[in-house]
Amino acid sequence: MAVVFLERNLGIFILTGIAVLGVCCRLVVNRRCRKLIRQSKDLNTTKDKQLKRWKTQFEELSEIGNGISSPAGYLEKRIRRCRALGLPLRAWRRLAGFTTVLSILGGLGLAVASYLLNLDYRIVILHGSAGIVLGGAGILFQLLLDNRGKEALALEAVTESFEKQLLPKIERNRHFRRGSLTPKPVQPPITLGPEEEKVLEEIFREYLT
Repeated sequence: MAVVFLERNLGIFILTGIAVLGVCCRLVVNRRCRKLIRQSKDLNTTKDKQLKRWKTQFEELSEIGNGISSPAGYLEKRIRRCRALGLPLRAWRRLAGFTTVLSILGGLGLAVASYLLNLDYRIVILHGSAGIVLGGAGILFQLLLDNRGKEALALEAVTESFEKQLLPKIERNRHFRRGSLTPKPVQPPITLGPEEEKVLEEIFREYLT
């Protein structure tokens, strides 16, 4: 059965599927980062649910004590835990790396199995080279997408939007509250002179009569 599996090159199809899975994982991360960059241009009209939640939480935290001095540290943790299709970006990256390693080791493993089963040397070379080529293609694809750089750009774009769009609004609200809570000075009672009192008495008499 193992001989038939190797002779029909079924292992190569499995390795190809694993490599394609790795490409999809990298595309998910890349697409999520590009969406964050695009949606962060206007936080008031953004349709991204996670960005809306980060915005609301940031505004709520800014109401406590002296608030958050800089959104960079706050957003760095949020980007790290950002989710795509239900999984954090870190999980997608790890899965992509795992598929690359699995492609290389799987190809070498199939090549060794073909050699031990005394199969044709072309089958041995085919499986070994397939694993290396597919694994290398995954690494090359990762370099071309540059997901690490995309995450850094997403963090920079979201941080800049928070600093330019949210911080001024939060500062205005904070100053307004401080001004409304400041007690106003008590006005001294108004004192009238004798002539002013006579004028008021005449006005009251005319009004009453």
